[in-house]
Amino acid sequence: MKKQLENWFGNRKVRFGLMFFICVLQLMIFLHYGAQKSYLMCDELFTYGAANYRGGIMMEFELNIWQDEGIFMEYATPGEDAFCYSIPYENQKMDVHPPLYYYLIHTISSFHPDEFSFWTGVGLNLVLLLGCTAVLYFLVFELFGSRLCAFLVSGFFGLTYGALNTMLFVRMYMLFSLILLLHLLVYARYWERPKIEKKGYLFLGLTLTAGAMTQYYFLIAAFFLGAWYTIKLLGQKRWKEMMYYLGTIVVSAVISLSIFPPMWDHIFHGTRGTQAQKTFFVFTGYPRNLLGMFDIISDEMFGGYLWIILGVIVMLLIADCIFYKRLPLKELCPVFPVIFMAAGYFLLVTKIAPYITDRYMMPIYSVVFLLAVGLLYWLVTDILKRKAVSAIICVGMTALGLISLWKGTVPSYAYVDSKAAKEMLKEYADKRAVYIDREFYWWEYYNLVQLMKEQEAFYVISYAKIIQDEIDSALLAVEDDDEVIVYVGNSELDDEITEYIQKTVKAQEMELLMEHGRWKIYKGIR
Repeated sequence: MKKQLENWFGNRKVRFGLMFFICVLQLMIFLHYGAQKSYLMCDELFTYGAANYRGGIMMEFELNIWQDEGIFMEYATPGEDAFCYSIPYENQKMDVHPPLYYYLIHTISSFHPDEFSFWTGVGLNLVLLLGCTAVLYFLVFELFGSRLCAFLVSGFFGLTYGALNTMLFVRMYMLFSLILLLHLLVYARYWERPKIEKKGYLFLGLTLTAGAMTQYYFLIAAFFLGAWYTIKLLGQKRWKEMMYYLGTIVVSAVISLSIFPPMWDHIFHGTRGTQAQKTFFVFTGYPRNLLGMFDIISDEMFGGYLWIILGVIVMLLIADCIFYKRLPLKELCPVFPVIFMAAGYFLLVTKIAPYITDRYMMPIYSVVFLLAVGLLYWLVTDILKRKAVSAIICVGMTALGLISLWKGTVPSYAYVDSKAAKEMLKEYADKRAVYIDREFYWWEYYNLVQLMKEQEAFYVISYAKIIQDEIDSALLAVEDDDEVIVYVGNSELDDEITEYIQKTVKAQEMELLMEHGRWKIYKGIR
């Protein structure tokens, strides 16, 4: 069996055909889940605005005037500014992130400058996730020397809840994940050799620059890898290679800063940079945050069983040491810097991240997955000398991360719960809508406008700043309408606000259509 597997995977055409089959299968699944995307949280909407809106990152949203979907389309699409790359550049100067992902979004949007589509972001992430599949195959083979293991990791990673959730989240984290894998592949392929080839420095510089232009947290992962290999080259007294290595890092930093000079201020003086500096020395609640981030990785990648998987790996490592009376340091040498980087990223990002949420761990989902599956496969194979048994065990382990999908769960960033609201409101697309709330919650208005744009026009009243003359003037537009769609926010004051708006729109009856988040949507029948 072992010889048959080696002969089978030794055939290049067979390997290419199998990878092609995996990618086609994954593409079909990605398209299925990509089609579920029905909504954008405010940060995702910022992605479209930052890439395409000349007016800045924030949507200009004026109260107490009639609006239509034009306000959304002007913000989310390039319009007359197609292929105008100064827009994402200038917007990201004011934001807290580098511009590479926004350049890509702007480029795709510019081919259909007057149309909005979820596929602009989801489609880009879909291609990036397929890229992760391909890179994972080569990276796992470099680290563990097994093509079977490489196919297992690359074939299953894209099918996990966490990978699909990252694909559906229209932010830069899928791009971050791909560049990090490429960065690791450069190290595994060139820095684990007796001599570093010249093209290794080139590829390292390219991935460093691309990563720095994608998300500043990439520099944290690059720092831990840089520290590891600097110490390694020093210990091996490879002085010349160490100087070339450090020189490559410096040149990459200079190039990155030359392309995007605001990077320096963002990191050291910007909002997130100063926030990270302040939280770095504050340890209150840190253990709880670590557990929270770990649980996020465990839930999204392994169905909540990561603690058990780590326990099994530790027990297998102990058994391997007892059986062979040695630590497998030499055999697993290329894996240690990956573990060091993943652990360092996890500890430091959890320490400085503004929120305990999945987005900050998304870039290392693939790394954690390859380490868990790869180490389990290698240890079982080393002990039992049965690759088929190792593969069966690994398939069973990876299946844990697919349980929720098998049960029909759609990853959270699809926002399938919003699809029902959008479909219902399409029935009332010819109606005008009025929204009233206790206060002006801009981050929720950004979400709400996606629903309200389904109406012919909409009017937003800030309950805290009511000017009766303006309301009376605005309602002249609907005095001949038989029905008005009414959105009521702040459910704690629902009765009070509903009664007020009913009188304001002169409705005889307020028929509750549905509840969506903190809003209730009524049909005001006049």
